[in-house]
Amino acid sequence: SIDQSRKHRRAIELSLQLSDLAVRDTLTKLYNRRFLHEFMSVEAARIARDVTDVEHGRQPEYNASTGVYMVDLDHFKCVNDAHGHNAGDDMLKEAAEALTSALRNSDVVVRWGGEEFVAVTRVKQREHTAVVAEKLRRAVEQMETRLGNGNVLRVTCSVGFCVIPFFPDKPRLLVWEQALEIADPALYRAKAEGRN
Repeated sequence: SIDQSRKHRRAIELSLQLSDLAVRDTLTKLYNRRFLHEFMSVEAARIARDVTDVEHGRQPEYNASTGVYMVDLDHFKCVNDAHGHNAGDDMLKEAAEALTSALRNSDVVVRWGGEEFVAVTRVKQREHTAVVAEKLRRAVEQMETRLGNGNVLRVTCSVGFCVIPFFPDKPRLLVWEQALEIADPALYRAKAEGRN
């Protein structure tokens, strides 16, 4: 009946909404760590397919590298301390929007935790990972967070990144979790060298 059809459609809609809630950060509406693990298992399968093609002397279907980026807002604690957590939350939302708009729709931005984000992109050439990192940095630097009193807050970010395959001639030597483990200390090196 029409009524049963409507109930069935509504049940499907609710199920999809629950699934989406399970993989989204409630504040920024970005994907969360859980989604990243699911997404990267699919991405790892694509990378493995490309590796197999190369090993068998075939041209890979995509022949793209994957950039993994850790992004951390600089001096974010000062924003919360000086202007309150609502201002900090607004800044996180603005940062999520800035990072997302700096990338393509096929790329992924995840709220890793606190003021830290992870981005995953496909790049045609390995060298383009540095170009993407700069786009992410610049997007955050250019954003403005307006406070209720009319003041505008600005923030910068630091970025660490790694490319998969890390060793082009031995592409199986590094999995995505290890790439993230390389991007993380690269992020802290960026912070130690002056941030932004």
